[in-house]
Amino acid sequence: MPELAIVGRVENPETIEVDPIILPVCAYTLDREEVIERFPFRPIMPLGVAALMERVAGQHIAVNTVLACLHDCLVADAVERWEAFLGRDDLLIDAETISKGWASLLEAYGRRPTLRSPKSSRTGRRSGRTSKAAAASAA
Repeated sequence: MPELAIVGRVENPETIEVDPIILPVCAYTLDREEVIERFPFRPIMPLGVAALMERVAGQHIAVNTVLACLHDCLVADAVERWEAFLGRDDLLIDAETISKGWASLLEAYGRRPTLRSPKSSRTGRRSGRTSKAAAASAA
């Protein structure tokens, strides 16, 4: 059985960003006291979230969708703490805070380098067709 070439290999693995992104979130008690919690998010946006963001680019995103995306981007061991923080009856957390947090996280993801394979930096068209069908489709 033929095997395809390995995909996803990175030329310099030491350049892969593995540290989580920390998002501090501020809420207020009913006595107007600040409560700041810091949450770690995955170093690279999960593919499912990235695909969703691509589909809804330029559209308004509902808060429940933003919450689901944030949940999916959290480092696994922070999920319970995140849910407990959002569910606290004694804290005031508004939708704008959640939306701003999501925007900050998207910006942070955008600044991080993407994983690049050794050949991904090449531009232009590959030469040498490998089949008659491929050669015919180019005509």
